[in-house]
Amino acid sequence: MLKSIKAGLIGFGNAGKFYHAPYINCVPGFHLYKIRETKPQNIQYAADMFPDTIVVTDSRNIIDDKEVDLVIIAAPSHMHVELAKKALMAGKHVVVDKPFALKAWDADELMTLAEDNKRVLTVYHNRRFASDFKTVKHIVESGRLGDVVDMELNFDRFNKSINRDWWKDNNLPGSGLLYEIGPHLIDMAICLFGLPDQVFAHLRILRKEAMVTDCFEIILSYPHVKVALKASMLAKDPRPQFAIYGTNGSFLKYGMDIQESDIKKGLTPKTKTPWGYEPEDMWGTLTTNENGIDVKEKIPSLPGNYGYFYENLYQHICNEAQLAVKPQEAREGIKIIELCLQSQAERKMLSFKN
Repeated sequence: MLKSIKAGLIGFGNAGKFYHAPYINCVPGFHLYKIRETKPQNIQYAADMFPDTIVVTDSRNIIDDKEVDLVIIAAPSHMHVELAKKALMAGKHVVVDKPFALKAWDADELMTLAEDNKRVLTVYHNRRFASDFKTVKHIVESGRLGDVVDMELNFDRFNKSINRDWWKDNNLPGSGLLYEIGPHLIDMAICLFGLPDQVFAHLRILRKEAMVTDCFEIILSYPHVKVALKASMLAKDPRPQFAIYGTNGSFLKYGMDIQESDIKKGLTPKTKTPWGYEPEDMWGTLTTNENGIDVKEKIPSLPGNYGYFYENLYQHICNEAQLAVKPQEAREGIKIIELCLQSQAERKMLSFKN
Protein backbone atom coordinates (compact mmCIF):
# COMPACT_ATOMS: atom_id res chain seq x y z
CA MET A 1 0.00 0.00 0.00
CA LEU A 2 1.35 3.42 -0.96
CA LYS A 3 2.18 5.86 1.79
CA SER A 4 -0.08 8.92 1.52
CA ILE A 5 1.55 12.35 1.39
CA LYS A 6 -0.87 15.17 2.18
CA ALA A 7 -0.04 18.29 0.21
CA GLY A 8 -1.06 21.87 0.90
CA LEU A 9 -0.97 24.27 -2.05
CA ILE A 10 -0.50 27.96 -1.24
CA GLY A 11 -1.71 30.01 -4.21
CA PHE A 12 -4.31 29.08 -6.81
CA GLY A 13 -3.69 31.55 -9.60
CA ASN A 14 -2.44 30.29 -12.96
CA ALA A 15 0.53 28.46 -11.43
CA GLY A 16 -1.45 26.58 -8.81
CA LYS A 17 -4.47 26.03 -11.04
CA PHE A 18 -2.76 24.80 -14.19
CA TYR A 19 0.76 23.68 -13.29
CA HIS A 20 0.54 22.14 -9.81
CA ALA A 21 -2.89 20.95 -8.73
CA PRO A 22 -3.78 18.84 -11.82
CA TYR A 23 -0.48 16.97 -11.66
CA ILE A 24 -0.40 16.45 -7.89
CA ASN A 25 -3.87 14.97 -8.20
CA CYS A 26 -2.65 12.45 -10.80
CA VAL A 27 0.35 11.05 -8.90
CA PRO A 28 -0.40 7.94 -6.81
CA GLY A 29 0.47 8.53 -3.17
CA PHE A 30 -0.19 12.27 -3.19
CA HIS A 31 -3.37 13.73 -1.76
CA LEU A 32 -4.13 17.38 -2.53
CA TYR A 33 -5.40 18.01 0.98
CA LYS A 34 -5.68 21.80 1.15
CA ILE A 35 -5.58 24.82 -1.15
CA ARG A 36 -5.06 28.38 0.08
CA GLU A 37 -6.86 30.99 -2.03
CA THR A 38 -8.74 34.25 -1.44
CA LYS A 39 -10.24 35.25 -4.82
CA PRO A 40 -13.87 34.09 -5.07
CA GLN A 41 -13.57 32.93 -8.69
CA ASN A 42 -10.52 30.81 -7.89
CA ILE A 43 -12.14 29.37 -4.78
CA GLN A 44 -15.12 28.30 -6.87
CA TYR A 45 -12.84 26.79 -9.52
CA ALA A 46 -10.98 24.80 -6.83
CA ALA A 47 -14.24 23.56 -5.35
CA ASP A 48 -15.50 22.45 -8.77
CA MET A 49 -12.29 20.78 -9.93
CA PHE A 50 -11.09 19.33 -6.62
CA PRO A 51 -14.17 18.59 -4.49
CA ASP A 52 -12.19 16.41 -2.06
CA THR A 53 -9.79 19.27 -1.26
CA ILE A 54 -10.30 21.75 1.59
CA VAL A 55 -10.04 25.40 0.53
CA VAL A 56 -8.72 27.86 3.15
CA THR A 57 -8.01 31.58 3.01
CA ASP A 58 -4.99 31.77 5.34
CA SER A 59 -1.59 30.19 4.64
CA ARG A 60 -1.26 29.40 8.35
CA ASN A 61 -4.13 26.94 7.99
CA ILE A 62 -1.78 24.91 5.83
CA ILE A 63 1.60 25.57 7.45
CA ASP A 64 0.37 24.91 11.00
CA ASP A 65 -1.73 21.87 10.09
CA LYS A 66 -0.04 18.75 11.48
CA GLU A 67 -1.76 16.66 8.81
CA VAL A 68 0.13 18.45 6.02
CA ASP A 69 3.38 16.75 4.94
CA LEU A 70 4.28 18.91 1.94
CA VAL A 71 3.75 22.63 1.28
CA ILE A 72 3.77 23.84 -2.32
CA ILE A 73 4.30 27.58 -2.70
CA ALA A 74 2.71 29.04 -5.83
CA ALA A 75 2.16 32.52 -4.38
CA PRO A 76 3.59 35.75 -5.92
CA SER A 77 7.37 35.67 -6.25
CA HIS A 78 8.14 38.17 -3.48
CA MET A 79 6.37 35.87 -0.98
CA HIS A 80 8.29 32.69 -1.79
CA VAL A 81 11.12 32.98 0.72
CA GLU A 82 8.99 34.03 3.70
CA LEU A 83 6.46 31.25 3.16
CA ALA A 84 9.17 28.64 2.53
CA LYS A 85 10.94 29.60 5.76
CA LYS A 86 7.75 29.23 7.79
CA ALA A 87 6.94 25.87 6.20
CA LEU A 88 10.43 24.45 6.73
CA MET A 89 10.50 25.61 10.35
CA ALA A 90 7.11 23.92 10.81
CA GLY A 91 8.69 20.65 9.71
CA LYS A 92 7.18 20.45 6.22
CA HIS A 93 8.76 19.33 2.99
CA VAL A 94 8.63 22.28 0.56
CA VAL A 95 8.22 22.87 -3.17
CA VAL A 96 8.84 26.46 -4.27
CA ASP A 97 7.61 27.56 -7.66
CA LYS A 98 10.14 29.48 -9.70
CA PRO A 99 11.79 31.82 -8.99
CA PHE A 100 13.31 29.98 -6.03
CA ALA A 101 14.17 33.31 -4.39
CA LEU A 102 14.97 36.87 -5.45
CA LYS A 103 18.51 36.76 -4.04
CA ALA A 104 21.04 33.93 -3.96
CA TRP A 105 21.65 34.43 -0.25
CA ASP A 106 17.95 33.86 0.45
CA ALA A 107 18.20 30.58 -1.45
CA ASP A 108 21.23 29.69 0.67
CA GLU A 109 19.24 30.36 3.85
CA LEU A 110 16.39 28.14 2.69
CA MET A 111 18.77 25.30 1.85
CA THR A 112 20.37 25.57 5.31
CA LEU A 113 16.93 25.54 6.95
CA ALA A 114 15.95 22.42 4.99
CA GLU A 115 19.14 20.64 5.99
CA ASP A 116 18.82 21.66 9.66
CA ASN A 117 15.20 20.47 9.78
CA LYS A 118 15.91 17.36 7.70
CA ARG A 119 13.22 18.29 5.19
CA VAL A 120 13.14 18.04 1.40
CA LEU A 121 13.35 21.32 -0.49
CA THR A 122 13.01 21.57 -4.26
CA VAL A 123 12.02 24.06 -6.95
CA TYR A 124 9.35 23.58 -9.60
CA HIS A 125 11.41 23.73 -12.78
CA ASN A 126 8.72 21.91 -14.72
CA ARG A 127 10.05 23.01 -18.11
CA ARG A 128 12.73 20.32 -17.79
CA PHE A 129 9.90 17.86 -18.43
CA ALA A 130 8.32 19.64 -21.40
CA SER A 131 8.12 17.82 -24.71
CA ASP A 132 10.10 20.44 -26.62
CA PHE A 133 12.99 20.65 -24.14
CA LYS A 134 13.25 16.88 -23.70
CA THR A 135 13.52 16.59 -27.50
CA VAL A 136 16.13 19.35 -27.73
CA LYS A 137 18.19 17.76 -24.94
CA HIS A 138 18.06 14.42 -26.75
CA ILE A 139 19.18 16.01 -30.04
CA VAL A 140 22.11 17.82 -28.38
CA GLU A 141 23.24 14.72 -26.48
CA SER A 142 22.89 12.47 -29.54
CA GLY A 143 25.81 14.24 -31.26
CA ARG A 144 23.92 14.58 -34.54
CA LEU A 145 24.60 18.32 -34.57
CA GLY A 146 28.29 17.81 -33.94
CA ASP A 147 29.72 20.38 -31.56
CA VAL A 148 27.06 22.92 -30.66
CA VAL A 149 28.41 26.44 -31.20
CA ASP A 150 25.34 28.68 -30.97
CA MET A 151 21.89 28.33 -29.45
CA GLU A 152 18.78 30.47 -28.94
CA LEU A 153 16.00 29.75 -26.47
CA ASN A 154 12.98 31.99 -27.06
CA PHE A 155 9.81 32.43 -25.03
CA ASP A 156 7.56 34.87 -26.88
CA ARG A 157 4.06 36.21 -26.30
CA PHE A 158 1.93 39.03 -27.66
CA ASN A 159 -0.01 41.06 -25.11
CA LYS A 160 -0.17 44.86 -25.40
CA SER A 161 -2.44 45.39 -22.39
CA ILE A 162 -1.37 46.13 -18.81
CA ASN A 163 -3.39 44.68 -15.93
CA ARG A 164 -2.90 46.78 -12.80
CA ASP A 165 -4.90 44.25 -10.77
CA TRP A 166 -2.30 41.57 -11.51
CA TRP A 167 0.84 41.57 -9.37
CA LYS A 168 3.04 40.58 -12.32
CA ASP A 169 2.26 43.89 -14.07
CA ASN A 170 3.05 46.00 -11.00
CA ASN A 171 6.41 47.23 -9.82
CA LEU A 172 6.86 44.63 -7.08
CA PRO A 173 9.98 42.63 -6.20
CA GLY A 174 10.17 39.61 -8.48
CA SER A 175 7.69 40.88 -11.09
CA GLY A 176 8.43 41.19 -14.80
CA LEU A 177 9.66 38.72 -17.41
CA LEU A 178 13.17 38.39 -15.98
CA TYR A 179 11.83 36.65 -12.89
CA GLU A 180 8.86 34.98 -14.61
CA ILE A 181 10.46 33.48 -17.71
CA GLY A 182 14.17 33.99 -16.98
CA PRO A 183 14.39 31.11 -14.47
CA HIS A 184 12.95 28.66 -17.02
CA LEU A 185 15.32 29.61 -19.83
CA ILE A 186 18.36 29.84 -17.55
CA ASP A 187 17.60 26.43 -16.03
CA MET A 188 17.34 24.84 -19.46
CA ALA A 189 20.68 26.33 -20.50
CA ILE A 190 22.31 25.03 -17.31
CA CYS A 191 20.84 21.57 -17.92
CA LEU A 192 22.36 21.52 -21.40
CA PHE A 193 25.74 23.17 -20.88
CA GLY A 194 26.36 23.68 -17.16
CA LEU A 195 27.28 26.98 -15.57
CA PRO A 196 28.49 29.77 -17.89
CA ASP A 197 31.78 31.63 -17.77
CA GLN A 198 30.19 35.04 -18.41
CA VAL A 199 26.76 36.69 -18.33
CA PHE A 200 25.39 39.68 -20.24
CA ALA A 201 21.83 41.06 -20.20
CA HIS A 202 19.78 43.68 -21.99
CA LEU A 203 16.51 44.31 -20.12
CA ARG A 204 13.81 46.47 -21.69
CA ILE A 205 10.35 47.93 -21.07
CA LEU A 206 8.57 48.12 -24.43
CA ARG A 207 4.86 48.57 -23.75
CA LYS A 208 3.35 51.96 -23.00
CA GLU A 209 2.63 52.39 -19.29
CA ALA A 210 4.45 49.15 -18.42
CA MET A 211 6.35 49.30 -15.14
CA VAL A 212 8.37 46.10 -15.31
CA THR A 213 10.68 44.32 -17.74
CA ASP A 214 8.63 42.92 -20.62
CA CYS A 215 11.49 42.06 -22.97
CA PHE A 216 14.97 40.73 -22.38
CA GLU A 217 17.97 39.13 -23.99
CA ILE A 218 20.50 37.24 -21.87
CA ILE A 219 23.80 36.01 -23.27
CA LEU A 220 25.47 33.10 -21.48
CA SER A 221 29.02 32.64 -22.69
CA TYR A 222 30.80 29.28 -22.54
CA PRO A 223 34.27 28.38 -23.86
CA HIS A 224 32.89 27.10 -27.18
CA VAL A 225 29.16 27.93 -27.08
CA LYS A 226 27.11 31.12 -26.99
CA VAL A 227 23.58 30.74 -25.61
CA ALA A 228 21.04 33.54 -26.14
CA LEU A 229 17.92 33.55 -23.98
CA LYS A 230 15.14 35.84 -25.19
CA ALA A 231 11.60 36.69 -24.13
CA SER A 232 9.16 39.38 -25.21
CA MET A 233 5.56 40.42 -24.63
CA LEU A 234 5.47 42.03 -28.09
CA ALA A 235 6.25 39.15 -30.41
CA LYS A 236 3.21 38.80 -32.65
CA ASP A 237 4.97 36.31 -34.90
CA PRO A 238 7.05 34.25 -32.44
CA ARG A 239 10.59 33.18 -33.14
CA PRO A 240 11.57 29.49 -33.00
CA GLN A 241 11.25 28.20 -29.45
CA PHE A 242 14.67 26.60 -29.93
CA ALA A 243 17.32 27.22 -32.57
CA ILE A 244 20.51 25.19 -32.25
CA TYR A 245 23.51 25.39 -34.55
CA GLY A 246 26.39 22.93 -34.59
CA THR A 247 29.33 21.86 -36.70
CA ASN A 248 27.19 19.20 -38.42
CA GLY A 249 23.89 21.03 -38.82
CA SER A 250 21.00 22.79 -37.11
CA PHE A 251 17.75 22.07 -35.31
CA LEU A 252 14.76 24.43 -35.28
CA LYS A 253 11.67 23.91 -33.13
CA TYR A 254 8.54 26.11 -33.14
CA GLY A 255 5.57 26.06 -30.80
CA MET A 256 4.98 25.56 -27.08
CA ASP A 257 4.60 22.27 -25.26
CA ILE A 258 0.90 21.29 -25.49
CA GLN A 259 0.39 20.35 -21.82
CA GLU A 260 -0.68 23.85 -20.77
CA SER A 261 -3.32 24.14 -23.48
CA ASP A 262 -4.66 20.67 -22.66
CA ILE A 263 -4.86 21.43 -18.93
CA LYS A 264 -6.73 24.66 -19.67
CA LYS A 265 -9.22 22.62 -21.69
CA GLY A 266 -9.90 20.56 -18.56
CA LEU A 267 -7.82 17.57 -19.63
CA THR A 268 -5.35 15.78 -17.34
CA PRO A 269 -2.97 12.81 -17.63
CA LYS A 270 -5.85 10.75 -16.18
CA THR A 271 -8.39 11.79 -18.81
CA LYS A 272 -6.19 12.03 -21.91
CA THR A 273 -3.91 9.18 -22.89
CA PRO A 274 -1.28 9.17 -24.15
CA TRP A 275 -0.32 12.45 -22.46
CA GLY A 276 2.08 15.12 -23.66
CA TYR A 277 2.53 14.00 -27.28
CA GLU A 278 2.85 16.84 -29.77
CA PRO A 279 1.14 16.60 -33.18
CA GLU A 280 3.39 16.09 -36.16
CA ASP A 281 3.02 19.68 -37.37
CA MET A 282 4.83 20.81 -34.19
CA TRP A 283 7.84 18.55 -34.64
CA GLY A 284 11.22 20.23 -35.03
CA THR A 285 13.36 20.13 -38.16
CA LEU A 286 16.89 18.72 -38.15
CA THR A 287 19.09 19.80 -41.06
CA THR A 288 22.44 18.08 -41.54
CA ASN A 289 24.99 17.63 -44.31
CA GLU A 290 25.84 14.03 -45.08
CA ASN A 291 28.45 13.33 -47.72
CA GLY A 292 27.96 16.76 -49.21
CA ILE A 293 24.18 16.42 -49.39
CA ASP A 294 21.82 18.51 -47.24
CA VAL A 295 19.31 16.33 -45.44
CA LYS A 296 16.18 17.71 -43.73
CA GLU A 297 14.06 15.56 -41.47
CA LYS A 298 11.25 16.03 -38.98
CA ILE A 299 12.14 14.77 -35.52
CA PRO A 300 9.23 13.31 -33.52
CA SER A 301 8.89 15.16 -30.22
CA LEU A 302 9.39 13.14 -27.08
CA PRO A 303 6.36 13.08 -24.77
CA GLY A 304 6.26 15.71 -22.04
CA ASN A 305 4.89 15.23 -18.54
CA TYR A 306 5.16 17.88 -15.83
CA GLY A 307 3.77 15.26 -13.47
CA TYR A 308 7.16 13.55 -13.49
CA PHE A 309 8.34 16.29 -11.11
CA TYR A 310 5.85 15.07 -8.50
CA GLU A 311 6.39 11.39 -9.30
CA ASN A 312 10.09 11.88 -8.63
CA LEU A 313 9.43 13.92 -5.49
CA TYR A 314 7.22 11.16 -4.08
CA GLN A 315 9.90 8.55 -4.76
CA HIS A 316 12.56 10.79 -3.22
CA ILE A 317 10.58 11.34 -0.01
CA CYS A 318 9.39 7.76 0.37
CA ASN A 319 12.07 5.64 -1.31
CA GLU A 320 15.19 7.86 -1.35
CA ALA A 321 15.30 8.20 -5.14
CA GLN A 322 17.64 10.91 -6.42
CA LEU A 323 15.92 14.29 -6.50
CA ALA A 324 15.35 15.48 -10.08
CA VAL A 325 15.55 19.22 -9.31
CA LYS A 326 18.13 20.02 -6.67
CA PRO A 327 17.80 23.37 -4.88
CA GLN A 328 21.48 24.17 -5.48
CA GLU A 329 20.83 24.10 -9.24
CA ALA A 330 17.95 26.55 -8.88
CA ARG A 331 20.12 28.73 -6.64
CA GLU A 332 22.70 29.09 -9.41
CA GLY A 333 19.94 30.29 -11.72
CA ILE A 334 19.07 33.03 -9.22
CA LYS A 335 22.74 34.06 -9.13
CA ILE A 336 22.62 34.44 -12.92
CA ILE A 337 19.50 36.65 -12.62
CA GLU A 338 21.36 38.85 -10.12
CA LEU A 339 24.23 39.12 -12.60
CA CYS A 340 21.72 40.06 -15.31
CA LEU A 341 20.53 42.99 -13.21
CA GLN A 342 24.11 44.05 -12.55
CA SER A 343 25.03 43.66 -16.22
CA GLN A 344 22.11 45.88 -17.24
CA ALA A 345 23.14 48.54 -14.71
CA GLU A 346 26.82 48.47 -15.71
CA ARG A 347 26.28 47.79 -19.44
CA LYS A 348 28.93 45.07 -19.56
CA MET A 349 29.51 41.34 -19.57
CA LEU A 350 30.28 39.90 -16.13
CA SER A 351 32.15 36.86 -14.92
CA PHE A 352 29.91 34.23 -13.34
CA LYS A 353 32.61 33.08 -10.93
CA ASN A 354 33.42 36.45 -9.37
